[in-house]
Amino acid sequence: MLKYTFTFLIAALPFLAQAQENRSSLYPAKVKQGSIMMGGNISGSFYKFNNGLNSNNGLYQQGTTIQALSQIKGGYFIIPDLVVGLELDHNYTSTATKTESGRQSNDRYTLLAGPFVRYYLDNGIFGEVTAGVGTQNLINNRSTNLYAGSVGIGYSHFISEKIAIEPLLSFRYLRETNTVNHNTRFGPMIGIGVQAYFLKETAKTIRQGL
Repeated sequence: MLKYTFTFLIAALPFLAQAQENRSSLYPAKVKQGSIMMGGNISGSFYKFNNGLNSNNGLYQQGTTIQALSQIKGGYFIIPDLVVGLELDHNYTSTATKTESGRQSNDRYTLLAGPFVRYYLDNGIFGEVTAGVGTQNLINNRSTNLYAGSVGIGYSHFISEKIAIEPLLSFRYLRETNTVNHNTRFGPMIGIGVQAYFLKETAKTIRQGL
């Protein structure tokens, strides 16, 4: 009888360990309520665009854009696995434009800020939605308002209890408006990020299966 009891306890150890690791929640979660997330990521993209008639010269525009995006974010887990926070985006864009009069190219930098929401599944996959606004003052003193949003899916690979490497695929929307014209861009971005999770004293990060 003692032999069977010992065998049962050995077999149950993984389940008991997981139950203890999740004692601060009624259901499994990688990151518990009250934890804080801080980190950032870099992304890149290449896409084509078509703009309407430019009211300056009446020409139809089309071209390509190479974009590099760096992001810094911080968030708070309002419930297990759901984090809400703020994100700061620094964006570099190189655009080559074709018009009826020839070809033009320009480089520029923009800064946007806004909220984000992210939800984690227990297998490490997460979904993320972001929004941002910003402004850009051009050389000719014309101000351009920027509106951005993205929807993405990623995976958190925890290399330690509090540090995760996160590849991310997102689709980003960017709208630029000023007194002369407006441009709209939409396309995929592939990125990689590093996040740090500052957990509550009773909180635990579940790494099994990730």
